[in-house]
Amino acid sequence: MPIVRARQANGGASESSRRLWADELTRSGLSPLGRNFPGGALLVFDEQLRFLAAGGGGLADVGLSREMVEGKTVAEAFGTDVAARLEGPYRQALQGKDVSVEMSLLGRTLQQRLTGVRDSDGLLLGGMGFVQDITEARAHQRDLMESAERFRLAFDNAPIGKAVVELDGTFRQVNQALCRLTGYDRESLLALTFQDITHPDDLAADLELLGEVVCGVRSSYEIEKRYRKPSGEYVWTLLSVGVVRSAAGDPLYFISQVQDTTERKRHQLELLDAHHFQQAVFAVSPDTIHVFDVNTHRMLWNSRSMQELLGYTPEEIDTFERGPSQHIIPEQDFVRFNAAVSASCACDDGEVTEVRHQVRHRDGRLQWVSNRLTPFQRDETGTVTHLLGVTRDVTDVIAFEERLEHAALHDDLTGLPNRRLINRRLGEALDQIRRETAAARQRDIVVLFCDLDGFKRVNDAHGHQIGDALLRVSASRLVSATRTGDTVGRMGGDEFVVILPVGADEDPAAVGREVAERVIRAVGEPLVLGAVEHAITASVGICVAQTGTTPHDLLRDADTAMYQAKLNGKAGHALFVPTLREDARSRDELVRNVRQSLADNTLDVYYQPIVDPRTSRVAGVEALVRIPGPDGRLLDTAAAIAAAEQTGLIGAVGERVLRRSCAQAARWRESPEHADLAVAVNLSASEIARPGLYDRVTEIVGSTHLDPRALTLEITESVLLDAGPTTVQDLRRLRDDGIGISIDDFGTGYAGLRYLATLPATAIKVDRSFTAGLPDDAVSATIVRATVGLATELRLACVVEGVETAEQLAALPDAAGLLVQGYFFARPQPASAPLPAFIASPAAG
Repeated sequence: MPIVRARQANGGASESSRRLWADELTRSGLSPLGRNFPGGALLVFDEQLRFLAAGGGGLADVGLSREMVEGKTVAEAFGTDVAARLEGPYRQALQGKDVSVEMSLLGRTLQQRLTGVRDSDGLLLGGMGFVQDITEARAHQRDLMESAERFRLAFDNAPIGKAVVELDGTFRQVNQALCRLTGYDRESLLALTFQDITHPDDLAADLELLGEVVCGVRSSYEIEKRYRKPSGEYVWTLLSVGVVRSAAGDPLYFISQVQDTTERKRHQLELLDAHHFQQAVFAVSPDTIHVFDVNTHRMLWNSRSMQELLGYTPEEIDTFERGPSQHIIPEQDFVRFNAAVSASCACDDGEVTEVRHQVRHRDGRLQWVSNRLTPFQRDETGTVTHLLGVTRDVTDVIAFEERLEHAALHDDLTGLPNRRLINRRLGEALDQIRRETAAARQRDIVVLFCDLDGFKRVNDAHGHQIGDALLRVSASRLVSATRTGDTVGRMGGDEFVVILPVGADEDPAAVGREVAERVIRAVGEPLVLGAVEHAITASVGICVAQTGTTPHDLLRDADTAMYQAKLNGKAGHALFVPTLREDARSRDELVRNVRQSLADNTLDVYYQPIVDPRTSRVAGVEALVRIPGPDGRLLDTAAAIAAAEQTGLIGAVGERVLRRSCAQAARWRESPEHADLAVAVNLSASEIARPGLYDRVTEIVGSTHLDPRALTLEITESVLLDAGPTTVQDLRRLRDDGIGISIDDFGTGYAGLRYLATLPATAIKVDRSFTAGLPDDAVSATIVRATVGLATELRLACVVEGVETAEQLAALPDAAGLLVQGYFFARPQPASAPLPAFIASPAAG
C-alpha cells in the first residue's frame, strides 16, 4: 500500500525503485550503447537534478566530461545562471514531458532534448538528456534568416515591381512597387494571375517565352508588355522573368521584375512618329535637305530631291574631285555661297542664313535655288563642323519676282519706267555726279518734263481705248526722239519725263533744248487712230541739275518749267530759272487765298452791263468773279482763276459764282425795269468736264427761282471743241430747257466754222482781241463783220466785247440784235451798285 500510494501521488516508480536505479547507474555507469552513443552526449539525472551518469561518443565534442557532471547537480555542473534556465525544462522532463532547451557553454551552443526514464513497468525513474553541439547549425540558420530578411527587404522596398509567381500564373508574393505600377492593392493582386491583367495582344508572346523558360530552352527572358489597371488603362512595362528550380531541376516558381516604361514607350512612339513624319516630309517636300561638311564641302543629300534638282545620283556626286558645291555652283555664285557658309558658321544654333545662287543641272542648264543654312554639329571647341541646309528651286520664283519688280517699276500701258524707277535712276545719277569732284566732273543731268497738250480732249471725245493708243504712240515717239542712254519714263496720265545724261564738255541747257525740240516735233506729228486723224502737241519743261539737287527738286522744277511752257502758248519748251519757282510760289499763295476766300465766304461777284447799242437798254450783265486777298485788296482775277483751275478749286468757285449770279438776277428781274434782264456766267473747262453738269445747273436755277431763259452759260470755243459726248449732250439739254449757250472768245480757237452746226450754241461772243483793232485794222474789221453776219445768218445772238471807244462802237456793223459790252458803257460793279435800265452815254473814267 505505501508503494501504491507513492505511485499514485507522483505517477512514477517507488522510492526504492528509483534508489536502486540510481545506485546501479552510479556503480556501473551507462551501458556500452549509452556510452558509445555517437554525435552527442547522454546525461542522466535524478529528481534532485543531480547527474547520475554521463557518456556518449560526443561527450568531449560538446565540451563535457564525466568528471565534470557525474555526481553533481545542474547548478554545480553548469553554474547558477545556466541552471536557472535548465531547472524548469529538467523538471518538466521528470514529469514525463519531452522538452528541448538550449544553453551556451564555453562559446558553444548546446541543445538538450530531455525526456523521462521509465522502468520496465513504464514507471518514471528519472530524466535523461541528449546533448548536441548546434553552434554551426545555429550560425547557418542565422545566415539563412539574415539572407531571407535581406531578400525580403530588397523585394519589398525595391523601386521597381517584383513578384513571385506560381507556375500557373498566380501571384504568390508582390511588392509595393508592383502594386503602384498596376494600380491594385496587395490583396487584390494576390487574388489574380498575370494572365488576368496582361493586354490580350501581348499575352501570346508572353506565354510562349514563359513556356521556353519552363522547358529549359532559355533560363530567362525579357519582353515589353502592357498591364491593365483597374481603371481599364494600360501601362507599358519591361518584364524580366527567371525560374527557380529544385535540386532535381524541376521548376518551382517564377521570379518577375517589372519596370514602368510608359514614358519611355511614349518617347519611343513620339520618336517613331517623328521619324515617320520626317520620312513623309522628305518624301513630299519639294526641298532638298542636306548636311554640309564645312571642311570638305561634301554634302549628304536627300537623294530623291537631289536627283530631281540636279539630275545626279548620290554616287555621281561623291566622285566630284572638288566637292559637290564647287562642281554644281557656278564660279560667279560660289563666292556668294561660300560667304553664306562662313556667316552661318559664325551664327548661334537655330539662326538661319539664307543665300540665293545658281546651280548647274547635269544637262548644263542653270537654275536658281534658295539655300537656308544653320549650324548642325560642332566639335569639342564649339567650332561648327557641319551645317544643315534646305535647298529649294526658286527659278520660277526669281522669274516671278523679276516680273513683279518690272511691273512695280514700269508703266503697264507704255512699258516705260514709272515714277518709282524714274526717282531711283535720278537718285543714282545724282549720286554718281556727287562722287565726282568738280575738277573731274564727267557728266551733268538734265530733266525734261513733258505734258501732252490736247490729250484730254481726244480721250474724252473718243474714249479711253483711243486715249491709251495715243499714249502708247506718244511714248514710242518720245523714245525715238531721245538719244541712246537717255531714260524716258511716264509719271502718270499724259505726263512723261526724260532723263538726259550730258557730258562735261556739253552745254546742258543747249542739249535739253535740242532734245525738247525733237520731242515736240515727234509728238506733234498727226496720228490716225480709229479712222480719225488726231493732232496733239507737247509742252516741255527743262531743268538742269544743280549742286545739291535732289530727284524731287529736279522733277518739281522741270514741272514748273513745263507749266510756264503751257502759259507761253503750249507746243513749246521753257528752261527752268529760279524766278519760275517764285512764280510757282505766287500761284501757291493765290491758291491758298482762293481756298480761304471760299472758306470765309468772302468771294464776290461783279457785274458788267451788256447793252443794246441801238436803244442803250441794258439787256443783260456778265458775272465776273472777284476774290479779295488777306489784306482786303482784290487778287488778280486771271491769275487766281488759273491757279484754281490747276488745283481743282475752280469747281467750287464756279458753283459759288453761278448760284450767287442766278440769285441776284432773279432779284433784279423782280423790278419792272429789269424784267427781261439776262445774266451771263462763264464756265471753265473743269466745270464743263465734271460729270453731272446738267443736274448742277438746273438745281441752281430751280433753287434761285430764275427763269432758265434769263441765264446764259459762256464757254470758250476751245473748251467746247474739247468737250466729250456726255458734256455736249448735257449742254443740248440745257439749251432745250431755255438756257443760252454762248461761245466765248469766238474766233480764237482752231475749229472751223463747220463746228457751229454741231455745237449746242445759242450765241457767239466776239473776242476783245478783234475789237481792239477797230476801226483801223481792216483784218479785224472784216472778222468782226463776218462773225456778226454769220451769227445773223445762223440766227444766233451776238455780243461784241471789249468796246472801249466811240470809234470802235461806230465801226461795228448795224445788225439787228447785236449787243455790245465794254468800258465805253460801264465797268464791272458790285451787286450793291445801282443797275440802270439804260446807259445812254459813255461811262466816265
